Amino acid sequence: MVRDNPVLVSRKIAILGFRAVGKTSLTTKFISGKFESTYDPTIESTFHKTIRFRRVHFATDIIDTAGMDEYSRLSRNASVGVHGYVMMYSTTSLQSFQKIEQINTTLLNMLGDAPDVPRILRDASFLRGFPLRIFCCSQ
Repeated sequence: MVRDNPVLVSRKIAILGFRAVGKTSLTTKFISGKFESTYDPTIESTFHKTIRFRRVHFATDIIDTAGMDEYSRLSRNASVGVHGYVMMYSTTSLQSFQKIEQINTTLLNMLGDAPDVPRILRDASFLRGFPLRIFCCSQ
């Protein structure tokens, strides 16, 4: 019995959010299985992981971005060729939750005529994240 070689698909995902919300911790947990609880500010890091699903191998680049505030701009690496975005906030920081709307608006303005790029909200608390999740997905 001859098996076909798996299909290789490249994907690029950017993790966005206010500073100190756990973007790096989430990313390193996904990549290595280890949770890093110490805070070390990130400028920008790119992680690589191949995800195997059925006969498809997804070669995934995950861009762990610097914490965003009202003056932040997305880097070229975190904006060009990105297939999807994860927007994160901390359930212990109302300010980080409130910044998500601004981050989403900045992202939509930057994308211009391509606002259909997938965006998800990483919410650790369903009750606090639900209204914003509806907002982000309805834009």
